[in-house]
Parts: sequence; C-alpha cells; structure tokens
Amino acid sequence: MQFTALLLLATSLTAVNACLYPRSTSQPSWSYTGATGPLKWHTLSPEFATCGTGSHQSPVDLTTSLSVAPAGTVVQHYPAHSDLKFFNNGHTVEAEPAAITTNSRVRRSRHTADKFTATIDGELHELLQFHFHTPSEHTLHGRSYPLEAHFVHRATSGPNNGSLAVVGVMFDIASPNARHAGMFHHLAPALREIPHKEDTTVVQSVELQSVLDNVAKHGLVRYSGSLTTPPCDEKVSWFVSEAPMAIDGADWQAFSDLLGFNSRFTQGPPGEGNLLEGECGEDED
Repeated sequence: MQFTALLLLATSLTAVNACLYPRSTSQPSWSYTGATGPLKWHTLSPEFATCGTGSHQSPVDLTTSLSVAPAGTVVQHYPAHSDLKFFNNGHTVEAEPAAITTNSRVRRSRHTADKFTATIDGELHELLQFHFHTPSEHTLHGRSYPLEAHFVHRATSGPNNGSLAVVGVMFDIASPNARHAGMFHHLAPALREIPHKEDTTVVQSVELQSVLDNVAKHGLVRYSGSLTTPPCDEKVSWFVSEAPMAIDGADWQAFSDLLGFNSRFTQGPPGEGNLLEGECGEDED
C-alpha cells in the first residue's frame, strides 16, 4: 500500500501546477514531477497532445474487466542467459543485446540479437529493448508494486508490421529466503556504474529464464493502450503478467536509488475519456 500512496502523492504534487503554463511549440524536456510531469505532458508540445486527449492511454489498473490472453498468445524466443548493455537514458535504464570489447577488438555477444524475438498473436516480433519503472506503472486490482519491467517489441511481419507490443512484469520485494528473479543478481553493482544520462555498462550472462517462465506460465492481461511516456502514442498492444515476481530488497534499492520516481499515474479504463480532458480548458493565444 505504501507504493500506491507514493503514486498518489506524486500525482497530487503535479496537479498543483497542472493548468498554469501555456503550450510550448518546441520539443521540450519532460520529467515525472512538477511543471514537466505527467499532468503537464500534453501542454509541453503539440506532439504530446495525445497524452491529454487519448482514450486508450497507459498504464491502467488491471481489473477483471480486462481480458486475459490464452496460453501461447505470447511466446518469447530469448536465450536463457545473455550479455546485455544497460543504458541510462535520463528517464530509465534500458537493456539490449551487447557487443563486448576485448583487447581492442569488438565481438558480438554470443547471444546474438536475432535470438531476441517473440511470437505475439501469431506474428513475429523483435525485441527492441526492455526497461524499468519504480514503482510499477500498472496496478493489479488497485495495488502498486515496487518495480515493473517493460519488454518492448515491434512486429516484423503480418498485417500489423511495425506496430508495438509490450510485455510487462511487476516485481514485489520478498524475504531474503524467497526465490528471486535471477536477472537481478548481478545488476546492482552494474547500476552504480551508470549514474548519469548516457552512461552505459555491459553485464555478461544476465539470467532471463525466470522472466520467460513467468510470462509463459501465468495469465497475461491484454488491452490496447499507449506508450507510457511522451508522445503517448496509442495502438500499443499490452500484455501484463498477473503474477508479480520476487526481487530482493537490496536489488530493488539499487534501482530505486538510480531511477527515483519514474512512473506515470494510472489512466482511465481503455476506451473511456482521458482523465485530463476538460481540466484546463482552452489554451490562451
């Protein structure tokens, strides 16, 4: 419950300034708090307008009103372990297959990029990257979790070629004796190596099998939503695991120390009016 309270507090803080600033005509910087936070994204640039007008915005609360994808709808063809490059983009940490430099020679990771694919709704997708949010952006029956990972895919064939599909997995802090997601075991030291925007580091043999098992064995809540960051483009297919995984408290703390608060507030149910419509009236000339 404390993470849900944090989310509500951040939302209320940005609400104070929600209608005070005119729309910008340039591509601006954005953040998760204050005058450039989620309640203001739609006023920062015309390109961000969908953040305040779209009716299929993400994240949402995962309730029983949303459908659960049948088993086999999402099949991730990832290696069980992989060398990954972690990149601090200023808003989150992104991970993607790595190229390793050894003795002034660059070699491709032994787990090549063509292995990072997924079959989603029968169509082939490539993994573009995955990244993290603290706390979770989606909520599960009203409950927020300490961390959420988003695996972002792009269709490479079929009628939806080029469209995006995102697989979300939430994580809860568990006791030291619990079985934790193996992917985090070596990440805490690596995160300390990328404290600034555009910093990168490579972590070898990151364990991914536990995440693949979670997605394969548990229900995935599916809905048509959006990017959770500007420009908030819609027609993104979401598949979020109903079963949060376990993360050690120290590992979560490493993410929290680096990312701080980087979650968008929960949006309305898909297809309903945008929560921000009518809040600020018409912009002045």
